Amino acid sequence: MIHDAALSLLTDTLRASVGVDWFERAAEWSCELVRGEASLLMAAANEPGDPNAYYVHDAITQIIRTGSGSEARWQVPSGIWAIVTEQCSTDTANSVGYAAATAEQSAAARNAWMKGATAGDQIAMYNLGLLLHGEGDTNGAEEWLTRGAEDGGTAAMYGLGILLADTGRAGEAEGWLGKAAAAGDPIGMYNFARLLHEQHQLKRAKRWYEKAANYGIHEAIFGLASILSESDEATDLGAALLWFSRGASLGDAGCAFRAGSLYFEAADRAKAEIYWRQAAEAGLPDGMGMLGYLLVSADPDEAEAWMRRAAEAGHVNSMINLSSLLKMRNRFEESQRWADRWSTAASDQGISPTTQTILQRKPQGGPAGRTRRPPRRK
Repeated sequence: MIHDAALSLLTDTLRASVGVDWFERAAEWSCELVRGEASLLMAAANEPGDPNAYYVHDAITQIIRTGSGSEARWQVPSGIWAIVTEQCSTDTANSVGYAAATAEQSAAARNAWMKGATAGDQIAMYNLGLLLHGEGDTNGAEEWLTRGAEDGGTAAMYGLGILLADTGRAGEAEGWLGKAAAAGDPIGMYNFARLLHEQHQLKRAKRWYEKAANYGIHEAIFGLASILSESDEATDLGAALLWFSRGASLGDAGCAFRAGSLYFEAADRAKAEIYWRQAAEAGLPDGMGMLGYLLVSADPDEAEAWMRRAAEAGHVNSMINLSSLLKMRNRFEESQRWADRWSTAASDQGISPTTQTILQRKPQGGPAGRTRRPPRRK
């Protein structure tokens, strides 16, 4: 493989100038230690003195993985990818496909995963199905995901379930997602719970969300806490706050925002600020906007900064809140510009002019939301 890859990089002029033993000489040079520590390649042999395979030194692959040592990214030509995917073994095809997909070489990824899938690799079947689905080949995706699912691959099961749900076949989707969940796959559990949630089967959804949440799946924690937060039972609201807080402790910005909202509703502004600040610093527009709203009295300068970031990110409530704050600070022209931007955005969301007039009279605060349910996890 290395021979063919190196040959593909030689220009016609170089091919004419090198000797017939060019590869052997190049390989020997590549195996020489640099500073006595490492070489580009390492040789392997079945018989003493007769190298028949070469491997890239671990130091080189470590640099490529971490990007250390240079700001420039390593770019592998598409021709090399074609050689690698053609000559890789079926055992390594899935890994090659993943590397190609990471490098945005979708054709090479498709070829590698096709090789692995054809050989019976369940993960390659799942990856190939996911790629084809993303490319719009629903039939091809369903074919490979079905093969993987019927072969017992849990990733293919939930991948197939997601595809079926996306194409309006909820009954079939529930069957495959249920199998993935029952097989103990945490992502399958989450996607099964999400489908049940969409079907308003809240009791079953809550049970499967909790199973997935106990594996640390952020989206499942958010889904479980969301169901609990919509209950009228005080114990459920307390549990919702615990789960949102747990998700926040794992770094989930959506959970941090919702924890802040529950504390705000409970009139605990200090804790609301802690969680909204976490969400804001993570880049969540809802968090930025509500943190700014909360800080108006205590720190108008910081409040303005967060409102502005949220408004510039398209957070509609923050546009009118920023306009109101700027008016309070006697910056009338800028205030009017944000009021105009808010009016346009509000009209795009279907808010009537009469309602807009009412909303303009007071800042837009409150829990600001039941942020939408997270997407299916693939």
